[in-house]
Amino acid sequence: MLWLLWLLCLPGCDMRATAELPGADGGTERRIGEELDRLRGGLSKTESGYIKTSATPGPQGTTILMAAVEGAYPGSGVWRAVFSDGQSWGTHGQKPLAELVRARGWLAAPPPDKDLIVIVDAALFEGMGGFSEAAVEQVGGGLRLTGKVVSFPAATRAVVVEIPGEGKETVSFP
Repeated sequence: MLWLLWLLCLPGCDMRATAELPGADGGTERRIGEELDRLRGGLSKTESGYIKTSATPGPQGTTILMAAVEGAYPGSGVWRAVFSDGQSWGTHGQKPLAELVRARGWLAAPPPDKDLIVIVDAALFEGMGGFSEAAVEQVGGGLRLTGKVVSFPAATRAVVVEIPGEGKETVSFP
């Protein structure tokens, strides 16, 4: 039956996929919907085709938002943001990821490395970083994530993500 709905759906219509989001009330669900619409709108300015959106539970009580062009070349046609505390965070969010990290107190008490890596990957690498050999350390009042990320089509390269005590996060490829 779902295939029939898909077949009848005109290009650009919304078949939004939203997983059960623990603790999400009506206001949060509305804000998530608004953010998904914003991501879709931004992506549609640079890409063409059917854009699917989704919201899935992320680590540390976050929600990972995604807008993706169906059938796009791997490594393109995807925008992600991290949703938490009524805001979206990251490259395609409303605010820089560093502000979420500071607001959550993670500079002083970071979450487990694996959780922070998933959040950084979604917020700064569209969830396609494929981090390996990753580690998080506290450095000079901030956090530093080092590791390797996938560089399409088939290579990996070193990456350093710095989240300072003030200002925006930085990403470098030494």
